[in-house]
Amino acid sequence: MKRSFIRPALAVLTMVQLLLIGCSKESDTAAPQPQKALRQSAAAYDYLGEQHNAGLDFFLRNADPKDARSQAEPLTIKFVESQGYNGEEAAHTFADPQFKEITTSSAPDEALRKYYEANGMKQELAYFNQFTKVLSTSSTPDEAAERLGELQETVAADNTLSDDSQANLLKGITVGKYSARYWYAQSLLGDKNPWTTTFGNNALKPWWGYAVADAIGFFEGGIWGSIFGSILYGLP
Repeated sequence: MKRSFIRPALAVLTMVQLLLIGCSKESDTAAPQPQKALRQSAAAYDYLGEQHNAGLDFFLRNADPKDARSQAEPLTIKFVESQGYNGEEAAHTFADPQFKEITTSSAPDEALRKYYEANGMKQELAYFNQFTKVLSTSSTPDEAAERLGELQETVAADNTLSDDSQANLLKGITVGKYSARYWYAQSLLGDKNPWTTTFGNNALKPWWGYAVADAIGFFEGGIWGSIFGSILYGLP
C-alpha cells in the first residue's frame, strides 16, 4: 500500500514542478525590457529661459541709452542677484579672458567652434553645429523649438557625454529656444521695437542669430553669460 501511494504522489509533484518551471520561462520571455532612463530632462531647465528673457527686459528698462554697452555687466549682475545668484561668480565670469574672447568676438559662433576644436570637445562641437543649423533653417521660433526639442532628446540620451557637459548643452539649448521667441517677437515690431527705439539700432539682426549668441553666452558663462551675450549682440 505504501508503495502504490508514493508513486502517484511523486508523479503529481513532478508535474507541478514542470508547470512552475514552464510558467517561469514564459514569464521571463514575455517580460518587456525596461527602457534606459534619461539622465537629464530638458523641461527641467525652462526656468533658465524665462530668467534669460526677463534679464533682457530688465536691461531694457534700466540701461542708459547713452552708455548702454558699459552697463551690460553691472546690470546683468544686478539682475541675477535679484534672482538669487551669486553676483561675485558672475563678475568672475565676466573677467575671464576666454569668456570675453568668445562673447565679444565679431563672430562668437566661430570663436566657440575654435575653442571646442582646440580642447578636443568633438561631441559638444557636433551638437553646437546641429543647434545652429536648426535655428538658421527654421522659419519661426515655434518650428525651431520643436526641432531643438528633438535635439535635446538626443543629447539627453547620449551616455558618452559627461553629466556636466550634457546638462550644459541642455540648458544652453533651452535658453536658445526662449531667446528665439523673444527676438522674433521684437522683429515683428519692425523699427518700433524697443531695442531699436531705445538704443538707436538701425535694424535688428536676424532673430535666430540672437538665439545662437545667447546660447554661446550660456555655454561659456551660465545664465549671466547668456544675458550678457544677448545684450552685446543686440546693441549697436
